Amino acid sequence: MKETIKEVVLFCAIVFSGFLVGSVQAQEARLEKLWVDFDVTREGRKGMLIHLKFTVIRMKNVDAAVRIMFKDKSNDKFLPDRNKAFYTTTGYVAVFRNLQIDYDPGYYEDLQIFMPYEELDLSPFPGRYNISMDIDVIYADTGELISHLTFYDFEYFEPEMATAERVWIDYNVTQGGKKGMLIHVKLRVQGLKQTNSYLAIYFEKSNGDPVKGKSLKFQTKSGAMAGFIDLRPCCDVTVYDDLSIFVPYEEFVLPAGKHALRMHFDLHYENAELFQHLTYYDFEFSRR
Repeated sequence: MKETIKEVVLFCAIVFSGFLVGSVQAQEARLEKLWVDFDVTREGRKGMLIHLKFTVIRMKNVDAAVRIMFKDKSNDKFLPDRNKAFYTTTGYVAVFRNLQIDYDPGYYEDLQIFMPYEELDLSPFPGRYNISMDIDVIYADTGELISHLTFYDFEYFEPEMATAERVWIDYNVTQGGKKGMLIHVKLRVQGLKQTNSYLAIYFEKSNGDPVKGKSLKFQTKSGAMAGFIDLRPCCDVTVYDDLSIFVPYEEFVLPAGKHALRMHFDLHYENAELFQHLTYYDFEFSRR
């Protein structure tokens, strides 16, 4: 008798658990068509307009959303977010669109989602990238997956987002009792709005070998000579007419004589990751 009761209880538990699993699985979304319009401009920003035709089943009044994440196919990794604008709570680039589902089933003939190119946060600029969209329907409050819709591969070419429009030097300038050079840069930056970043000027010999720096203020972690200017661009496109940095002559660890040198200009994110190489500027340095 006891064995019979145990079997009945076990059977009921299996049936009940199967019912629960079935009820969770019952909510789903089915994609019918996906298409993308590239080079669309919205509110002054260029990007892609993603169109989805799909059906949601047994999801009436469910708080749900479409989530699109972007993966770099060269390394099979999701693109990391850099400015907390289009992103997941785990720190990856993503775009979302909340769903208002009033019927069962619910039909979306053309759900449109706009993704600005600059929010892909690709690095370094410029470059050609093979990207894959990972498109899901999720619960909006938890991010838990309801249905994976599809992957969509595309190639994206990122043009130059920053330009050193002009570089010039004032020689034999004195600041703080030290003689040196005042380096000027006219810089145009796009895609770093409200993002902490910096301009790095690396000093090299004409063959690309680094010049050694004297003090920590004008050194990289490896001891190479460099100057740094902190930036936080205000706008979608920011123009700095005259960024300048004073470099004392004494910072160059070089022997007496004439030296053919060059400055290597790069733009970096705050964490030192390269945003874009800008330009080189050749100059001659003399020491008696």
